Amino acid sequence: QMLSDIMSPYGEVKKFLWVVLFVGITLYFITSSDSGSYVDDTISANGLQDPPVLQKIFWCWTEGAVAIALLVAGDKAGGNKALSAIRAVSIVAGLPFTFMLCFMCTSTWRALKIDAGDEDICQANQWSSGLLDAADLFNVRPAVGEPISHRYSVMERVQSLATAVVAPTIGVFKTCESEFGAGAVIGKVQAFFHASFFYLWLVLLCMSGMDDQWAYLGWTFFLFHVIQVTALRAATRETHGIYGNLLEDFFVCLVLYPAAVSQLHFQSMEKTQNNDVYKKPVDSA
Repeated sequence: QMLSDIMSPYGEVKKFLWVVLFVGITLYFITSSDSGSYVDDTISANGLQDPPVLQKIFWCWTEGAVAIALLVAGDKAGGNKALSAIRAVSIVAGLPFTFMLCFMCTSTWRALKIDAGDEDICQANQWSSGLLDAADLFNVRPAVGEPISHRYSVMERVQSLATAVVAPTIGVFKTCESEFGAGAVIGKVQAFFHASFFYLWLVLLCMSGMDDQWAYLGWTFFLFHVIQVTALRAATRETHGIYGNLLEDFFVCLVLYPAAVSQLHFQSMEKTQNNDVYKKPVDSA
């Protein structure tokens, strides 16, 4: 209907423009589908420059079948909802990859800095545990060479991650004790506010079933929780001499707060280094 309204003022030229428009749209969808199928084919072929043709045909037909199924389902649901169904599925499927791309961009940037030999990252310490170690079932090992011995057992890692999901305040409190000293008042205050932010978020989300307005307030408290863990992660990086920046800390705590809290918990058990570069070691002689 919108295309018909756009073409209506052109009078006799309208028929010719319809042909041009039809050819352009057809070429656009064919080339877009071909490019998408080639990318899927290359990824599934483990990066081969010339992936199998039959595999590419499989991806073409699969993508086309999914699009047709969504259009048919949308048409049966009311006609005008056909394209809305495709847009909704695209957004839902693409949102997780948006976060993955952010992590990949950061990883690529770090890899380039290491390859260039930048001292700020090459001479820095590393976290005692990784954020995505769960993807390897906590059995992280080097790409080449013999397997390394792990600081913490798989059961310890699983227990810490599970605790961080439902009770992240425990990991936050232990990290505060490492940063500010055992029994420090500021550590207890930090733990109190964090528990308030986190559990108010959960309670208000449950209350949003009665009124959507509670959800907005609940996500506000979640943001407070994220900001607090971000500040604590930045302080821990500074204490242990770990490379990173505040933006990375915020994004990690926003998307993977259980993994971030578990990582802080294990890092709090590590010995802190002496960051005073002007203090020279005293010779025993």
